[in-house]
Amino acid sequence: MLTYLYVHPMPFLFYLSLLASHEPVHWTIKCEQWSELAAEIRADEYLPEPNKSDLIDYFATKVEEECDALGRK
Repeated sequence: MLTYLYVHPMPFLFYLSLLASHEPVHWTIKCEQWSELAAEIRADEYLPEPNKSDLIDYFATKVEEECDALGRK
């Protein structure tokens, strides 16, 4: 007995069009917000140290203004 699965192409085409037109979300934070986030992350006792550093570094990339705390002037 030969059976095969038929998959409707519309969801696949929708997914492809979404990928083609999707732009990543662009967001920024202020220096003060970064400082608060960094302090909160450092205080988190459940987050391993390497992950803390990674998160703090990631949030630092979202600061687009001058920030003395980051050494950006």
